[in-house]
Amino acid sequence: MLKTRHKPRPQDNFMEVLRASETRYRRLFEAAQDGILILDANTGMIEDVNPFLVNLLGFSRAQFLGKQLWELGFFRDIAANQASFAELQEKGYVRYDDLPMKTADGRRIEVEFVSNVYMVDHHRVIQCNIRDITERAQAKGRLRLMADILDVEPTSVVVHDASGGILYGNRKASELHGYSPEEFLRLNLRDLLSAEARELMPARLRHIQTSGQGCYEVVHVRKDGSAFPLRVHARTAEWEGRPVILNVQTDLTERTQMENQLRQAQKLEAIGLLAGGVAHDYNNILMAQLGYCELMKSSLKDDDPLAKDLAQIKACAERAAALTHQLLAFSRKQPLQLEVLDLNAVVAGIGKMLRRLIGEDVDFATVLGADLGRVRADPGQIEQVITNLAVNAREAMPHGGKLVIETANVDLDAEYARSHVSVVPGRYVMLAVSDTGEGMDEATQSRVFEPFFTTKVRGHGAGLGLATVYGIVKQSGGNIWVYSEPGKGTSFKIYLPRVEAEPTPPARREPVPACGGGEQVLVVEDELTIRELLQRMLAGLGYRVRAAANGGEALIALEEEGLKPDLLITDVVMPGMSGTALAERLRRVQPGLRVLYMSGYTDDAIVHHGALDSGTPFLQKPFSTSDLAAKVHELLGAG
Repeated sequence: MLKTRHKPRPQDNFMEVLRASETRYRRLFEAAQDGILILDANTGMIEDVNPFLVNLLGFSRAQFLGKQLWELGFFRDIAANQASFAELQEKGYVRYDDLPMKTADGRRIEVEFVSNVYMVDHHRVIQCNIRDITERAQAKGRLRLMADILDVEPTSVVVHDASGGILYGNRKASELHGYSPEEFLRLNLRDLLSAEARELMPARLRHIQTSGQGCYEVVHVRKDGSAFPLRVHARTAEWEGRPVILNVQTDLTERTQMENQLRQAQKLEAIGLLAGGVAHDYNNILMAQLGYCELMKSSLKDDDPLAKDLAQIKACAERAAALTHQLLAFSRKQPLQLEVLDLNAVVAGIGKMLRRLIGEDVDFATVLGADLGRVRADPGQIEQVITNLAVNAREAMPHGGKLVIETANVDLDAEYARSHVSVVPGRYVMLAVSDTGEGMDEATQSRVFEPFFTTKVRGHGAGLGLATVYGIVKQSGGNIWVYSEPGKGTSFKIYLPRVEAEPTPPARREPVPACGGGEQVLVVEDELTIRELLQRMLAGLGYRVRAAANGGEALIALEEEGLKPDLLITDVVMPGMSGTALAERLRRVQPGLRVLYMSGYTDDAIVHHGALDSGTPFLQKPFSTSDLAAKVHELLGAG
């Protein structure tokens, strides 16, 4: 029987092509190395999920199918939520470059999420392509972190190629050289070098490339032409797949300044801590010494043999009090207290102290100029200048010698000013301190005023003495020069501008007469010696005094004994209850009670630590009877 061959119908070919296409898509879908989700575009229901996403997230296929995207735990509360689904329906496309997700075992991963809406058999579906970019995100994060770290790194970091072309510079590198980051990346290493360093550059690069590393000091030039020294640590590295040289550059000038500042700050902090720690107790001792000296003096006749001894004791205590005050003032970095001075009087005033300081094997002499002009300076700081120079001279004469302090009026002319930097021609007063000691060579002289530079054996001096002298002289508007030769001694000459004015008279407060009219004063002081001293002082001024050792005793006096004081005088810092807390308690019983605080700390220190408000009536120990009388008189309005 003859078989008839039928010609394929068009719809049969179409179905074969479609089945072949579906087969290819299914193979791609199953083998894809990215996660794929197919959603119903109208409901958001998951219709299919490929094996890669199942394995990536660790959930079963059944846990995906029939769920809406935002119902799944790994999508909940993140960007791919119901709101994003609504955006997708509207725009037909949504992309998230770094979407956080969690796997079934709790691991955090980062994915790139891309969604598109398209038609399949007249049915709108959404295909979500999910790519795992965890490693890439971590790498980018590490790079960002490294860039951030390098940008805050106080050291300059530069990467350049074999020819010196700059490929990277951190923020410090561009700022250090005076360029913007964009300008810096257009430069070659050669552009940053001094002329001498440019000549050495080829040899240094060859050495680094051969050995893999190198360390050297070099002079760089900023955009404005100024030169500065660097220490460079260089090594070979790989940058974006090509060999490069990594430079870590340390600005030697800045490092030295920072080290000096750190040392100075540490010394000042140590002095401040020392001062704050001992000031209260030390000033209490001085308060007792000075106070009882006053009481003893009032009971002695002028011709009493003990009067002179008592005066010496009082003078020593006053010097100790001044020393404590200067220590505290120094720790707070107070500005200079400028006065019009007669340098002859200053030298004469510390002459005895200097003789004791330098020892008997040094011949000490002064040559004081006649009709000496006046200068404007801080007397305490000028005394420190003279003392530091004298001590320096003494150490230069270990086997004895001669120390001479001179003063004179001098006129510095234009010729002198041209050969001495920063000198302005004019009229000056010279203060010279000269010795016959070991002297200095030129190299030492060139560094003698540098902070922390010292020729002494390590551990015997910090090298701050002459640096302090230089700073005080400069702050006073003057200049200082050193003249010295090895074996021929040294002379320091200070020139301070002359002023036409009379010396500032010493600040004196006229004693306030005993002006009490029987007012009641309550004194609260935990130190027995000071408490008894204040009782005697106030009684001698005409006041009725009730003393208490602490806040508890003071409260008993008011609440149980019915005491009604006109004034409370209390220490600020006391065991148990502070002076401020006591005053607050007493004012509940007696509103309007006037209070005078006292302390061995300075008022600035007390206010700074929050114990008192600024402007609160305050006396710093040690204080005299006249100081106390004036303050009490001021508060009670007597007389």
